[in-house]
Formats: sequence, C-alpha cells, structure tokens
Amino acid sequence: MKKLAKVLAGVAAPLFLVGVILMGAGWAMGAQTELTVNIGGHPVNVGFTGFYPHAGSDSIEAASGSAAGDRDLAAFDEIEIDVSMGDVNFIVADDYGVDLTWYGKNYELHYTNENGRLKVWSTSLPNVGVNLSTKYGGTVTVYLPQDARMEEVDVTTALGDISMTSFQTDKMEVLANLGDVYLYDAHIGEGNMTLSLGNLQISDVTARDLTLDLSLGDLTAARLTTEKSLDIENSMGLVDIGGSFAGTTEISSSLGDVNVSTDLSGRDYGYDMDVSMGDIFIDGVEQKHSVSRSGGAHYLEIDNDMGDITVYFG
Repeated sequence: MKKLAKVLAGVAAPLFLVGVILMGAGWAMGAQTELTVNIGGHPVNVGFTGFYPHAGSDSIEAASGSAAGDRDLAAFDEIEIDVSMGDVNFIVADDYGVDLTWYGKNYELHYTNENGRLKVWSTSLPNVGVNLSTKYGGTVTVYLPQDARMEEVDVTTALGDISMTSFQTDKMEVLANLGDVYLYDAHIGEGNMTLSLGNLQISDVTARDLTLDLSLGDLTAARLTTEKSLDIENSMGLVDIGGSFAGTTEISSSLGDVNVSTDLSGRDYGYDMDVSMGDIFIDGVEQKHSVSRSGGAHYLEIDNDMGDITVYFG
C-alpha cells in the first residue's frame, strides 16, 4: 500500500505541474481574464474587475510579424536566452550571428551583444478583449562557427522547442517548461537541463557532469559520454540511454521503463538497482526486484517505482 501511494503521488505531482504550466502558457499567450458579451447590441467586457464597454470591438487586430538580427556579430562566448514563447535554434555558420522573428500583438523579441555576451529576451503585454491572431510567438536562431567555445550557455523558454548543436561550453543551463529539447554534438563541462512537459533527445554529447530532470516526457540519449557524474530524474516517461558512463550514475524514475546500455564492462561497476512494480534485467538475465554489487571503479544506481529496469554492460 505504501509503494502504491508513493507511485500515485509521483504521478499526481507532474500532472499538477502540467496544469500550472498550461495556465502560465495561457498568460504568456495573452490569455483573457474577461469575456466580451453583447448587451443591448453593445459589446461589453465582463471580468474580475467588473464590466465596461469593449474598446475597438468593431474590428479584430490581425497578428503582426517583425524581424531583427545580425548575421555578422562580434564574437561572443556567453549566451543568455529567456523567451516566453518561441523556438530556439543553434545553427552552424561561418560567423557569429542571431536572427529574431516574432508574431502577435504586444509580443516582441530583443537582443544585445555586449562584452562578449549575447542576450536575447522577450517582452509581452496581456491582451484586453478578444485576440484571434493565427500566429503568436517567435523564433530565435543563433549562428555559431563549428565547435565554437562558450564559457556559459543559458536558455529558458516557457513555450517552445529548443535545438542546440555543435558547440562547447564550460557551463550550460537549459529550462524548458513546455516543449521538446534536442542536444547534439556538444562538449559540456557542467550541464543542467530541466523539462516540465516535453521530450529530451541527446546524441553525440560529452559532459563532465550532467543533470537531467524531467517531469513528464521521454529521455533518449545515444552516444552520450559522462566523465564524472550523471544524475537523471524522470517523474513520468521513458529513460533510454546509451554510451559510456564513468564515475557515478544515478537514475530515478516514478513511472516508466529505464533502459541503460553502457560501453564499459560490468566488472567496472558497483551497482544498486531497485524496482517496486516491474522487473530487472541485467545483460538479458532477469534479477530479483532488488539487486546490488560492490566494487568497481564506477557506480550505477537505478530506482524505479513503476516500470522495468534493463541494463546492458559492454
């Protein structure tokens, strides 16, 4: 009974978080807190603050589109991006640059490149009345030379996908509330990635220390190398990783299968694996619901409340 309660709590928490995120996304999109109704042939706004005539009710403003950017910026070694709505893309190019495009009433993207730091941010105002814009949000495209060396990369989005490729950085922070994240061909010193609702896909990445925290979504990683530590937590979704995991690797899952394939030999690992509701398989052989091994230069710990654990050693 206690295990079941723990599982249910683990499932309820991310679902509650999803509701909060969707509500926040609604605000970011200019969600209405008022309704426009017809009273005596005249449109009137009715909301928490009372009611009053609806201004500009005879027409609906269409979505506007704007763009800004520079494909030949001075070199930068720090990136800070914080946008409420829009996709973020890193693209390999000959020079450093940035392109911004955005749509929607009262929504804009901005950038500066000062003292070696590229900064991109969004501004928005809440909409009053009805807005039937067909497009709202934007796209941030950052251009980097192949294997550009960064000191710090910090990307935050409330609603939108993130795609990052072909760069090196000493430190990386990624926060995605609602959207998928793709990380390819990167060398990272210390990395932290947090996703509330969305999938995370990683390929050809080397990191000294990497922390991955998902609330609701699948994590898939191919040819991932961690040199010192890997810490994964997923409340609801698949964890499927392959590569070389040195040092300490810790994986915690509330609901979903955990699959690990490491190039390193099983003799190199000490491990502890525990599953509440599910099965454990090591190199194709079914184990007890709790299994451990001492020794080895590296350590692997996997805890799964509901779902199977499958591990293959090199």
